[in-house]
This record gives sequence, structure tokens and C-alpha cells, in this order.
Amino acid sequence: MKSGPATAVAVVVALAVLAGCSSIPRPAGSPSRAPELGEYEGPAQPDLSAVPVGPSRGTSQTEVVGLTRDGVVITDPGSPASLLDADGQVRWSLPRNLRLPGRPGEAMINGAGPIVDTDAGDVIAAASAASACDGELGDCTEQAWQEYGIAAFSAANGALLWSKVLIPAERSDPPSDPGRVSWGVTLVSAAVVVAYVQVGESRDRRTTFGFDPHSGDQLWKLEGVEVEWAGGDGGDRLLGLEVRPGSGGAFDHEGHPVVLDARTGAVTWRWEHLGRWGPVAGALVGDTDRYGIVELRSAEADRQQNVSKFAVVDLPAGVAAPIDKAGVVGEDEGGPFYAWVGSRGDEGWVMSAGLPPGPPGIGRERTGLATLSSAVGGHLWMFEEVSRSTVAYDRTGARRSKELPGRLVAVSEDWVVTRLEDEGSLGIYRLTR
Repeated sequence: MKSGPATAVAVVVALAVLAGCSSIPRPAGSPSRAPELGEYEGPAQPDLSAVPVGPSRGTSQTEVVGLTRDGVVITDPGSPASLLDADGQVRWSLPRNLRLPGRPGEAMINGAGPIVDTDAGDVIAAASAASACDGELGDCTEQAWQEYGIAAFSAANGALLWSKVLIPAERSDPPSDPGRVSWGVTLVSAAVVVAYVQVGESRDRRTTFGFDPHSGDQLWKLEGVEVEWAGGDGGDRLLGLEVRPGSGGAFDHEGHPVVLDARTGAVTWRWEHLGRWGPVAGALVGDTDRYGIVELRSAEADRQQNVSKFAVVDLPAGVAAPIDKAGVVGEDEGGPFYAWVGSRGDEGWVMSAGLPPGPPGIGRERTGLATLSSAVGGHLWMFEEVSRSTVAYDRTGARRSKELPGRLVAVSEDWVVTRLEDEGSLGIYRLTR
């Protein structure tokens, strides 16, 4: 079951109706044109009750790491991670500085990486940095004195589980400057903790690691691969990108989308299409184990006009289908689906189609104009522009929750978190049916 951050920071993934034409090459067997639109005939979903858990929390700098069985894990300038339980109480909070076993001096603990499914909710992981300088070798502010690593903690009580070094510190005087170092935890699933380290600006110099969530054993190590998404059974499939040498940042790095075995790092599928990689977080804004999304900018005209193309990837089967309407992926009684908001004049309508791609259906009720942010258990979470609030709908277009102030940050079957627009704090709610 997927859950977690669901905003544009957390990077809202775009999903969509099948493209009638696209500059993205179509794999064998993919539809050649968009199917005709009919009325959605599936079941309605139950109403949801959203009960606030205490007053709003945090500031505009507070982020949601993940939604676990025990509560909501957040990170902010005061702590790399804290757990808010169902009563709205802080059950535990990680310190900024911590002595790790066998590490030189105290380590600084940075913000925890995103938990991408509730099955991984008993482990969180964060970046760590410790100085190896003992004060006798020279300037202790030198970057090379730093030891870069990660540390894993229990989500139940915040206790340290294990720590690993990604780049060891030098003990020479003077140390050689490694250049700009970036590192951190990409994601935590039930199958793997994915971390990375990158020296310099070029993303093809990124090294990505996979660790066992419970033992901390290194499972694999890959060069020039970025991992952005976990899916499959317990997060055992990873969606990533093989980055071309010399590629830069943001949308300026090219490569081949790949699917990896989370336990071995082996490439199980590779799309030969060379595209531009955009922000992708299918596991963070949807609720399906099977499908992930890539965002591609394949044509020079697309890049110049800031136009994106998308493809939905079947992780186990290794098949990609082009799509072009922004929306989300979810799963209900009928199986996986994708959904989007279509418009007729100034009216909005919920539209959806099953996965693998099938004929789309339009909801029977008008929704008004809204931005679709996430889908969990057949409920579609939207941000309504007029009321500036988050509301749950279903595929029939019927409203299934009250208005919750602010934009959606994270949602699961049990929790929903919004960010209040005026003050930036988080509104946290417990969901019941």
C-alpha cells in the first residue's frame, strides 16, 4: 500500500489519458489513438470523515517524510525527523547531533528520506555527516575531513538501528578537496533503503546504493543511475534513469528509463528511448504497486516550449505507454486506474481509465475546476481553486469528504495532511469511513 508526500514538492506526478499523437516512440502493442469517452459505470466510494489531530503543526519549512502505521513522520529545522501519533503528540524526535557507533566524533543528522509505502513504516533513514578531524591535523573546516553516510532508525521509537559510510573521511594533512558533495536518502520501501552520493555537478558521477532496511547490509551499488520511485510487491521494483555522461541538473540531464530489482540492483527493463528526466514520485502521490511514471522531453521544440510528455511504466512487465493529460494513478476494487480532471467550458469532470490502458469513462457528476493531486483506495484527492481547499471525490465525480483548508501534502488510507497557504503550517487529519 502506497502512501506519502503528494505535493509539487514532493513532486506531483503527472498521469493521463492516452495520447492521440506523441513525439515519444510507442512500444509494440500500445494504442495508436485515444479511445472514445463513455460514462464511468464503476462503483461509488464511501464518504470519508477527516478528524483534525490537534492544531496545525510546524512552519513552511516542515515537510512530511511519510505516513506510517503509528503516525505522521515530519522533518523541520528543529529535528531531522519526529513522529506525531494519533493523539497529536510527539512520540519521539531525532537529535541534530548524534554519536554513531564506530564513527569519528558526533555526526550531524540531516532530514530523513521519504517513506514510500506503509509496509516500510517501521524504518526511517537519514543522511549523516561526521568530522574525522581531531584538531591536530589542520583546518577542521576542510570538506575532506567530513565522513558522509546514512543512518537508519526505528519509526516506532526513534532508536538507532544501523549506520553506513558512503564516503570515508581523509586523514591526510592537508586533505585533498573532493569538490562539492551531495548525498542523502532517496527513499525507503519495505524492500530497500536507497541512498546516493554525488561529487561535483555532473549527475553521471552519482553513485546509488541499496541497503537492507533492517540489517543495513549493502545489497548493491550502481554508477550513473538515479532512482526516483518504488513499486511492485513491497517496493521490490525501482524506477530510475541511466544518466548520460556530462548531463547537468534539473531538466538538463538525459538518459534511459530503467526498472531495477530492489534487492539486487539488476536492470529488469530498459527503455531505449532517450529522454529528459523530470520530477517523478508515483509512489508518493498514488496507490498502486504496479505502475510508475516517467516525464520526458524528447523533442527540441518540447524543451524550448517547456512542454512535457509522459509515459506510464508497467514495472513487472517492463512496458511503457505514452500519455499526455495530467492526473494520478490509483487502485480500487476494479484494479489499477489513472484519473484526471477534464473540462467542458468552465465545468470540471472526473475522468478515469483502467490500467493496462483501457477506454476512459467520465464521472456522472460535475466537480468544478480542480487540480487532482492523489488517489488512494478509489478516492481522488483534489485541490479546489475557488475554496483553496483539499477535497476527496470518487470516480463517479461525487464529493466524499468535507473541505480541508490548504493543499494536499500527504495521504494514505488512515491519514491526510494539508499545508495551510497563509501560514505554511500543516493540518493533520485522521481518516475514518
